[in-house]
Amino acid sequence: MSKRRAYGADARLIAAVEATYGTAPAGGAYRSLDFKQTDLSSEQKLGEDPLLGRGRNAQDPYRGLIIDEGSVEIPLDVRGIGFWLFALLGPAVTTGTGPYTHVWASGADTLPSLTVEIGHPRLQTPTFFRHTGTMVESLDFDLGREGAANATLKLVAQGEDNAGTTIDATPEPFVLKRFSQARGYIKRGATALAGVTGGKLSFSNTLERVRTIRDDGKIDGADPTIASVKGSLTSRFDGVTLLAEAASGDPISLEYGFTTGSGQSLSFLMPRVFLPKPKYRIAGPGGVEASFDWQAAHDETSGTMMTVTLVNDVEEYQLC
Repeated sequence: MSKRRAYGADARLIAAVEATYGTAPAGGAYRSLDFKQTDLSSEQKLGEDPLLGRGRNAQDPYRGLIIDEGSVEIPLDVRGIGFWLFALLGPAVTTGTGPYTHVWASGADTLPSLTVEIGHPRLQTPTFFRHTGTMVESLDFDLGREGAANATLKLVAQGEDNAGTTIDATPEPFVLKRFSQARGYIKRGATALAGVTGGKLSFSNTLERVRTIRDDGKIDGADPTIASVKGSLTSRFDGVTLLAEAASGDPISLEYGFTTGSGQSLSFLMPRVFLPKPKYRIAGPGGVEASFDWQAAHDETSGTMMTVTLVNDVEEYQLC
């Protein structure tokens, strides 16, 4: 029998919410999550501290700190995205009896941690990389005119362990239904902006890696500090509209979102967004575009900087 090599097509990613930071939940609590690619992995670099009097040849290196970080690219889908939003922003306020409306607000004092297992179950010798104490530091996505909608998450974990068997052989998947760029929108207030050709949104928890003296080289935690929301939008330049608002210096409300044809939706609302003076360029005889790199700030009325609303048929995410 030929040797079975690892392929991305055979890989799987499962995750569960930890009750205690760094302690993996038992099997039965995990969700199978869709992903496009990931480089979440631990590394321990080598350092040098040369001594004199031993000649010109290099001496033995020493091992540095363990760093277990990476990113995962996921689909922006109707159901599974709620799991990641729970990890990114904390518990949601859920209302409704089906469809359900889940609302998250940025700025929570504490955030949940996950155990994430990335496995290759079809290898001749199956291998599973288990990351405990995993926190979601940031979420980024682009909004364009066509194609599938995807997002990139940056993850910070406490440490990685390898196992020959999975922690959960039958994780429950979310039924996949993806949002499409063709049904995306950017709104100023409650009105869709005209002439927008592209946009980007980036939210970060700015995690502080807590490093203490310990014999395993791992971090003690990853604490959220200042949260930030930044982004950009590109629009056809018409000399008015956003240009005048940027010049005034007054904040505006921006909303990035996606809908489906059957009632599900995902929206990111920033009540107070500041626009810079835009940069525009003329690149030929066609239309001229202006690019705005905006920043959001805390809103006293809503009590938050960003509100994320997901409407779907999942009853609750806290119990995932």
